[in-house]
Amino acid sequence: MTIDPTHAQFLPPDEPTVPRDIVLTISAPPSVNRTRKVDWRGNKKLKAWHAMADLEIMAAGGRSWVKLGMIRVPVMDCFALHIEVPEQGCDLDNLKAIADYLKRIELVTDDARRNMRELHVVVVKDVPAGMVRVRLQPISGG
Repeated sequence: MTIDPTHAQFLPPDEPTVPRDIVLTISAPPSVNRTRKVDWRGNKKLKAWHAMADLEIMAAGGRSWVKLGMIRVPVMDCFALHIEVPEQGCDLDNLKAIADYLKRIELVTDDARRNMRELHVVVVKDVPAGMVRVRLQPISGG
């Protein structure tokens, strides 16, 4: 597997106390058909994707690994999730892994309905094949 972190984007909020949109451009997750059943090869692919996304985010921002405390981004409790996918290369049903990943790296409290109030998925032309663009938008008041 080749890792090319130069295409990742991480745009943290301007001020850590004021929630702003967060935009990530990361590799598309592996097929849900391979990762949601007891399939150890699929599990390895999911873990490899987690590692790839971690590297892409770190390379883009240099300080964005939230669990290490290297960036001050308030964890979003109530949010809208916007996902842009390329014309080819990512099935829309594979996107659950993205919500799980955002929780894993502590950008969101949870991906439950009480937290993720909106989910928008759009197919666009300007996202490179094999990638997805993710935007977290805080929603106040829930």
